[in-house]
Amino acid sequence: RLTPPETAVWRFAAACVLGAVLGAWYGFLRPLRPKRTALSDSLFVLGSIWAFLQLGFGVCQGDIRLGYTAGLAVGGICFDKSIGLLLRPVFFGFWKLFGGIWQVLTLPLKKFSKLQKNCLHM
Repeated sequence: RLTPPETAVWRFAAACVLGAVLGAWYGFLRPLRPKRTALSDSLFVLGSIWAFLQLGFGVCQGDIRLGYTAGLAVGGICFDKSIGLLLRPVFFGFWKLFGGIWQVLTLPLKKFSKLQKNCLHM
């Protein structure tokens, strides 16, 4: 059956918006990749599954088409090459700050672990 053009345009636009959300999610997770690749990729895959399910069953109401799915990629790439470039330093700064706070919070645990290890070797 044929989809009316206005419905197809609306669905593709919605797919592009969902893709932009995925692009933002990827940009947010990008700073984790060098050291925490598995965590970053796993979180991105979960986000991708969420976006696909929203598109397929929320927006398209089960009428999943390749063109609509391509909108996810279009939105993600457009976001990454535009607003994502501006947000990149913000995301890196966030993870640097978070990493510093995490180190301070886990320092007593690391010291305890090192002390326990030294006691076992005596």
